[in-house]
Amino acid sequence: MTTLPAGATKLYPWEDRDGEPVRPFRGTAGAVIKTITGTVETYVDGLQSLRDVVRTVILDDVELTADQARRLAAGLVAAADEAEGA
Repeated sequence: MTTLPAGATKLYPWEDRDGEPVRPFRGTAGAVIKTITGTVETYVDGLQSLRDVVRTVILDDVELTADQARRLAAGLVAAADEAEGA
């Protein structure tokens, strides 16, 4: 028996991927932001195997590692500062 991944809010059924049982899940972190031209959604997705858990940050339909998400966040802060004339 495996434990639930920390922060999992929605678990999907176990499935077979390349002969290894895995279970996709949705994490708790996320936001839906209304923008000038539409909506942007971000959340955490994960994949649990019998050996480990891998999480990715999803921005709309783009998968990011935690490091990539942090670099993007820093770039957005810098751009916002510039847009405000800071």
